[in-house]
Amino acid sequence: MFLFTLLAALSHPPLVASAGPARVAATAVASAEPSEATALTAYLAARAWLDADALPAESDPAARVSLEATTSVCVLLRLDGRLVGAGHDELDAPRSTAAAASNDSGLLLRRAVGRAVARALADTTISAVRAELGDKVTARLSLEVELGGPLRPLIGRTIADAARRIASGNEGVAVLRGERAHRAFPSRLLAADTAARTDRIITGLLLEAGLPAKDLPEFTADERVSLARFQTIRLRADAPDAAPAVVTRAGRVVSQRELTEGFARASAAQLAARLAAQAVPADPSRADGPQRLLGTLNPTADLYDPPFAAPSDAALASLALARAARSPLLPEPIRVHAAARARALIGWIATLPDGESAVSADCLAAIASAELVREGGGGVGVDVAATAAQRASLRDRIGVSVRSLLADGDTGGASDSTRIALLAAAAHTLGDAVTESDLEALILRLEAHASERPARLVDAALPIALLTASSSLAERHRAPLRALFDRFTTLASELQVGTPAPGAAADAADPRSADLVGGIEIPGSASGVADTQSLLLMTGIAMTEAAHSPEDWTADPTARATLLPYARFVVQHIATDPWVGGFRNPRTLRGLVRGSLLRDDCPPGATSAALLFLLSAAESGVFRDGAPAPQASPAAVPAAPFDGSAGPK
Repeated sequence: MFLFTLLAALSHPPLVASAGPARVAATAVASAEPSEATALTAYLAARAWLDADALPAESDPAARVSLEATTSVCVLLRLDGRLVGAGHDELDAPRSTAAAASNDSGLLLRRAVGRAVARALADTTISAVRAELGDKVTARLSLEVELGGPLRPLIGRTIADAARRIASGNEGVAVLRGERAHRAFPSRLLAADTAARTDRIITGLLLEAGLPAKDLPEFTADERVSLARFQTIRLRADAPDAAPAVVTRAGRVVSQRELTEGFARASAAQLAARLAAQAVPADPSRADGPQRLLGTLNPTADLYDPPFAAPSDAALASLALARAARSPLLPEPIRVHAAARARALIGWIATLPDGESAVSADCLAAIASAELVREGGGGVGVDVAATAAQRASLRDRIGVSVRSLLADGDTGGASDSTRIALLAAAAHTLGDAVTESDLEALILRLEAHASERPARLVDAALPIALLTASSSLAERHRAPLRALFDRFTTLASELQVGTPAPGAAADAADPRSADLVGGIEIPGSASGVADTQSLLLMTGIAMTEAAHSPEDWTADPTARATLLPYARFVVQHIATDPWVGGFRNPRTLRGLVRGSLLRDDCPPGATSAALLFLLSAAESGVFRDGAPAPQASPAAVPAAPFDGSAGPK
């Protein structure tokens, strides 16, 4: 959970370069790296060989392609988005410098392509086509070429220490044993969806080098073991006849300058349309039956695993869709569809048998139901009888949960803090779920947690924001809860990645990690990079700011300085071109939100929370800068169908 990694952040200092006996790759540090022009030269040569369905012999001068500053090449071949062949070739460690690479790189591409083609021809589908039709099958394969630059030292006392210094997925890592270098290429790691754990990658390279899986300090000097890193450039085309484009782990880096109000609205519209399409009939043979939310999409396997989301994720989606339904920022057709799918998900949750739902699902669904019946709920008539029945079921379950909590007390743990916040927000929203005295006791208990254990309420930022935004909440309760968000905002700004110093260029960042700028990085987290686990915290901050008056907003520069870069980070995680082109079914994937830039999976909660954040941030005025706002962008045009055709597989 986000809370536990946040608490870890408070007790871990920032990583600094070690002054001790670190293991360093004994190769020259070179500034020269393979250029886009060099990558294009390699791509065009490889493409010509594939189109001809013939590779030149290594002794043929046509096989030699000089690649400046290149010490390694990796080639991936795909058939309709499915990886069917991969091959690589590299220079040994003494020649993996900029000076040596330009002279020795001639056959790297030919050998890498040859190995990739050999593996592709062993694929069952491809070999069958070749045997039966005699087709130039390699001409049907899409191509990705990655060029690796000179090896540079990777410093670290331990494997874990070294792993934290690598921008996994954007740069390669190597284990050197004597003069032999064993490399892991970002393209291969990302294609296999294994880039998230660099420490395991390094351990795997040690085993590949014939070494035991032990930590760096355990190797002796005589074993000549060291680590290195290398920059790469990747060129990929989504189809054999398509133009290649440079791709990164993010697809492309979204610039902060793109985050205009119009861009944010277009992105929110895309997410709302896509999320609505994720609500599908639980039984495909019964279109009029209960609807459920699709689960986590694994685009590498092209399936949903699990097929359907848990009730808590479905409830979060219903809230996001309900907010979208009443948002004047979105086009009317999207609002209408969002309202219909929100009601369907609420209905499914409300009819779950006791014990199959959860407190979080009941509470969020109840709040979503209240959102739908507020004025401006998408311009769609509400089935009063059906809505009343849904609310009655949810109200009864929430009432039981509140009375149980008040009777049993709480331990002060994080789960209790979140449960109290959810129940307080839902009970206050429903109005008649509990008595006034019970509601007062619940809110007072929440205030006590906010005063005594504020860090434990990080996971409860969303329901607390919903509660404090209510116009009917007494000011004596609102003030201490709003003060909690001042702490959250300060903490988020301290943990934010790579925001430029005042007066610096808007996009001033390490190019290896420019795609993470604006995210909230928690030292000690499993992935080691900022990801979408902080979305609900930041959504709570954005909602709280949106509830302020414009005068309050302009007086809070910390919130604006935190929310605007985070919005860039959120948009960066939306699955768009060119990233989606590397998978089997780009249409199913496009418009969902990735959990992390190091993973392919798109969990349902990430898309829901991203939609809530963008709507709240836009309502807060964070994107208003007085400049004309474009109303569409190639990266933010709703492309998903409304018919739920992207069903489970």
